[in-house]
Amino acid sequence: MTTVVKIPKALPSNRKTHQFLETEVPKDDREEEKTFLEEESECHEVDSVVEEDAAAVTQDTVAIESKTVTFNQVHIQEHFVTLGDHPSTMRGPPLTLSWAPCETYAMHIDEFECVDSDGRVDRLRRSGPELRMPPDVRRGMLKYTHTSTEIRKVEVEARKVRSARSLSYALTEVEYMTVLVQSAARKLRRFRRKSSKDPPSPAEVWLLKDKEQRKASKGKPKSDPLLLGRRASSGTTKITQNHKKEINDTLRSEELDREGARRRLEELTIG
Repeated sequence: MTTVVKIPKALPSNRKTHQFLETEVPKDDREEEKTFLEEESECHEVDSVVEEDAAAVTQDTVAIESKTVTFNQVHIQEHFVTLGDHPSTMRGPPLTLSWAPCETYAMHIDEFECVDSDGRVDRLRRSGPELRMPPDVRRGMLKYTHTSTEIRKVEVEARKVRSARSLSYALTEVEYMTVLVQSAARKLRRFRRKSSKDPPSPAEVWLLKDKEQRKASKGKPKSDPLLLGRRASSGTTKITQNHKKEINDTLRSEELDREGARRRLEELTIG
């Protein structure tokens, strides 16, 4: 391959431009060099595009992996069965698992779920009735590790807790009604306080005055005319005719006042 070499040639000072002389190169070599340069530039462009695509794919893969949850193995622990304290057991002793595991092993999640070639799970989940265990079976499981006294004691404790929970549930409903009654009583007292600020009616005024008079006359001796007459007849007290007249007038005026006030109260009540 030949190269092009440019050699500048100095021209006389009276010329304003410079001219360059080039060595002559064969035409076939020039075309071959041009083709090589074009192919090389295309290769560089392809490499840069491939690198950019690879970087983008790597970023997408990392993003997808960061959002994906995968499972590999399932670790299984087996525990012994022992006496429990669950109060919802209606009959027989309640069961629970002991704290310390008796056996531990691991298996692949596909093996655990028994997935076949079509991707279907052969293992079926057990229903609620299948998970229930009869009381005789529970007693048979516990009779080798616990005595009959321990089993009976746990049954009694579970029954007591169950009864206490039932009582608490019943009292909760009663307490709700008690709270409602107390709230209604507070509202009624508040309403009475607001209504008491209004001016009292004439009947209420008369009742208040009568109540005050009774309180005031509670400590004073009663002026009973029969009692006074008995005392006079026995000679302990001498009552003149004028004194008797004054007592009778006082009693008559009090009866008239009470009767008038009672009539007034009835008129106000009817009106």
